[in-house]
Amino acid sequence: MFNLDLGNIKISFIPRHWRRVNFIDFLTAIYKPFYTFQTTFNQYFNDVEYAMLWNGQVIMLEHYLNDLYDPINRGIYITDGQQLDVLYVSTIEENEPIYISTILENNTEFIVNPIESYNTDSDFEINIPIGTYFNESVLRSQVNKYKLAGKQYIINQI
Repeated sequence: MFNLDLGNIKISFIPRHWRRVNFIDFLTAIYKPFYTFQTTFNQYFNDVEYAMLWNGQVIMLEHYLNDLYDPINRGIYITDGQQLDVLYVSTIEENEPIYISTILENNTEFIVNPIESYNTDSDFEINIPIGTYFNESVLRSQVNKYKLAGKQYIINQI
């Protein structure tokens, strides 16, 4: 998209009688920073274009992590986090915790209100094969870049 042919540009803008080897070598030395800038800019453009391919969808995040850490086996996958089974005995308007037990039972089951019931450790789990090398802080920064805000996750090695 941004591919400029600097070699052609530097020759086409000079008069024909100046187009000698020494002068072209001199222009090549002058154009060297532009070549370096163009190479750096094209690499940056390709990196940004690659980063824009991904989003927070599970399949996209799996594909991104497999590209980075397990490109051959592609064994990294994402599962849903643990969801609590909630037992509601009171209505939402009552908003009071309720204890349930019988006289013969020694254990008392505590029923929570709806706000507390969704406090789980994670919304999803990233499962990585044991043989895969990764730095956890780098992995977390890469996942945080694409995950939805407010979602919590756990990294498991399986």
